[in-house]
Amino acid sequence: MRLNIGSIARWAGDRDVLVSPDYVVFHCKKPTDDWPAIDTGFLDQYRRSSLWERYVTSSGNGSVRVRIYFSDLGGMKLNLPSIPEQRKIAAALNTADREIELLRKDLNALKTQKKGLMQKLLTGQVRVKRPKGGE
Repeated sequence: MRLNIGSIARWAGDRDVLVSPDYVVFHCKKPTDDWPAIDTGFLDQYRRSSLWERYVTSSGNGSVRVRIYFSDLGGMKLNLPSIPEQRKIAAALNTADREIELLRKDLNALKTQKKGLMQKLLTGQVRVKRPKGGE
């Protein structure tokens, strides 16, 4: 339900969690000779991709509260690289996500600093000194 706005998450904890009965809880199967495997970290990154978004948009039912059934989700075809390659891809994307988050925090800190400096300049608490020889 509401997968089009991100109502899906990965629980990586070691304790049980409470989930509404409107949602389906699933796990990734272990690989077999007849069944390819998907790494949970890779799937977590894949669900943030444009490929995932397109699939969910085309498979969903409803308009405001788009609902996609587990059978529809389970019908998604994926070309999967090997498990070691999936893990490398997920690790690289996780590193990029962490870097983006750190850069966002830096940007927010700089915006806060700018706001404070502007306040001090506009109230006259801080004066800008003209350089020598300047106008």
